[in-house]
Amino acid sequence: MQVSGRVCMPQVVTGSKLRSLTDAALAHLRGAGKQHTMQEEYHHYPRKAEMPSDMHKAYMRRRVQVAQELWKLMGVARGDAAGRLRALLENYRFWGAPVGMIVTVDRCCDRNAWGHAGLLLQNIALLAVEHGLATAMLEAWGNLGSCVYDVLGISSDREVVWCGVALGYPDNSANLSNVPTDRLEVPDFCQFHGFVTSAKL
Repeated sequence: MQVSGRVCMPQVVTGSKLRSLTDAALAHLRGAGKQHTMQEEYHHYPRKAEMPSDMHKAYMRRRVQVAQELWKLMGVARGDAAGRLRALLENYRFWGAPVGMIVTVDRCCDRNAWGHAGLLLQNIALLAVEHGLATAMLEAWGNLGSCVYDVLGISSDREVVWCGVALGYPDNSANLSNVPTDRLEVPDFCQFHGFVTSAKL
């Protein structure tokens, strides 16, 4: 897939190459049973020290709430570290989807390009739904280290891996497909200026 401006590049993988990628990721994470190494090139989530305290409190509350609901539906108890690890590893199996994507961003690009990559991902997700498919965005593939670059022949000097995407037919009967998540009210994240009357959304 060629992207206008070429700030990002999806690597679309299936079949034996998908299995090779999955195997490499799992081997890297397991580290022969002793090491769990992540090579952090950027932060997936905002750091507490950089967030206003009220924002951090609200953000973490929603994040923990969703995580707890997911663990519950997967039958993983709060203190079950092994169960949580098993669930985490499903990200690197693309949750059983037959097609996986690895999305990279050119290292020469600044924050604006990451926004463009997000717009591309949104379009991929919307087009998938239009064609009866479903996607799952997998940030877990970022910061995984050299194994992704090596398997797919990505230049680590030129590109940085941002995320993975699982693509396949949806299983609407699966519990995880129906996890309820809170939505903020419009006034909580949007301000209106210059309107004669208050917008009612």
